[in-house]
Amino acid sequence: MRWVDLERVEDMLTPEWIDSAREAMEKIDLAEDDESRRTVLRDRAKVWRDAKNILKHVMDQKCWYCETRNMRSDNAVDHFRPKSHYWWIAFDYKNMRFSCTFCNSRRIDREGGTSGGKQDNFPIEGTLAGTADDSLDDEEALLLDPCSYEDPPNLWFDETGRAVVNPVVAEDSKARKRVKESVRLYHLDFGPLTTLRRRRYLDVISACQAGDASRQTFLTTGDPIAAKLWWERVAQVRRLIDRASPHSAAARCAALGLKASSATAERALDVM
Repeated sequence: MRWVDLERVEDMLTPEWIDSAREAMEKIDLAEDDESRRTVLRDRAKVWRDAKNILKHVMDQKCWYCETRNMRSDNAVDHFRPKSHYWWIAFDYKNMRFSCTFCNSRRIDREGGTSGGKQDNFPIEGTLAGTADDSLDDEEALLLDPCSYEDPPNLWFDETGRAVVNPVVAEDSKARKRVKESVRLYHLDFGPLTTLRRRRYLDVISACQAGDASRQTFLTTGDPIAAKLWWERVAQVRRLIDRASPHSAAARCAALGLKASSATAERALDVM
């Protein structure tokens, strides 16, 4: 998970989309009961479907929760706060997230013994907002939000590809709880996903080892080809940790773990 800047989404919204979202909000505000609201949500679903390509573009077609890029999947627009309850923000782009099927829908990995999928789950602490007049600030979401700048750093990925709490906040019981809930409901412990993150981790380690060896050759012999090879490995690590790359958060964890011992990792991180 990497931070997603919602201002980038706002900049790409068309006047037509803004008008359609505003019209849908007015319709649902006028609905007098739950059944009427469900009708508006069903009839105006095109609003979030039309926003999907914008949401997808912002993170280079990656799921905002797990960073997977799946060109052959329909994927979905997830409402961070479920539209079934928080109907008054159902058409607000600030509540929309681009999500893969495994993060958004219930799936069971029988081989790996895991299950997950956010669906309409939204665990909170505090006072649940029940109407548009209630303040969302009285709720504390227990799911990490990629659009909240301080949330993604709570997640860490170890050398096995597992999603765990960042050691920096490991003593914070609330951070541990939020990471645990997020791993469970976003299905971040899905076996094939863990394997992809482990491979990305190994890619960083391999590039750093090759880069450090080339750098040492250059320092010893002054060979310009060795210098060139070092900079190529720095660039490779830089691409792996770039937020546009799949599973870049895991790659960044690998680079941070190597920073103290690898000049290649250190230089790649310095240009972030």
